Amino acid sequence: MPTKAATQALNELQEKFPDLKAGIHNCRKIAGTSRYSEHSSGNALDIYHKDYGYSTNKTHQAWLDTVDAFIRQYMVQLSIRNRIWRARNHYNHIHIDFWPRQYGAPKCAGGKDDYQYSSGKVVVGQQPPENGYHELPDWDGTTPVPTPPPAGGFTVEVHRDTLKKGMSGDLVGISMSLLAQKAFPPANSFDQNQMPDGKAGNGWDTAVRKFQKAKGLTVDGVVGKKSWTALESV
Repeated sequence: MPTKAATQALNELQEKFPDLKAGIHNCRKIAGTSRYSEHSSGNALDIYHKDYGYSTNKTHQAWLDTVDAFIRQYMVQLSIRNRIWRARNHYNHIHIDFWPRQYGAPKCAGGKDDYQYSSGKVVVGQQPPENGYHELPDWDGTTPVPTPPPAGGFTVEVHRDTLKKGMSGDLVGISMSLLAQKAFPPANSFDQNQMPDGKAGNGWDTAVRKFQKAKGLTVDGVVGKKSWTALESV
């Protein structure tokens, strides 16, 4: 079940953006880590359009820009902490986390739900009440002006380590999304919602080599500085 903060925020967002839908509960660890996702406690939302779903369609991305701008404007009122992702495996939707934050193994994984408020106070083993939620000002009926994305797409906010077959994690997932955007989608690397699995397997290796050949790079299946530059270019 979603937390009270997540439920109230979703209700507010759906009022402002009737085409908005959200995924909430999913008991799983963050790809490539031992940490459980905030989705495991119902304390996070994945925002997407009801018609486009999880998509990198340009119209969908423009719509996400508008929602993203609104969310960033009203972070305090929505009890959203500074966790709004449009990169790191989140190119095709918006991921947001809420205060109070959940950490450790959640109940769905056989552990306890431990929460920490923005003030630092920790509540262990129970669902705390809402924290810092305020009603939004009256909606004026206009669409907020979105901040335009930087040239070349959305910024990848992580260090570009060298990648090769057999590796996994966020950066691998980012490379998969970029390869797909460049028309070299790695085979068997995306789920039914077109989310990258973050595992550099045979499909990833083949896609990297095809991309490197097309760009006149050394065809070695290794995503280093030159390959990253080519992937992130316009």
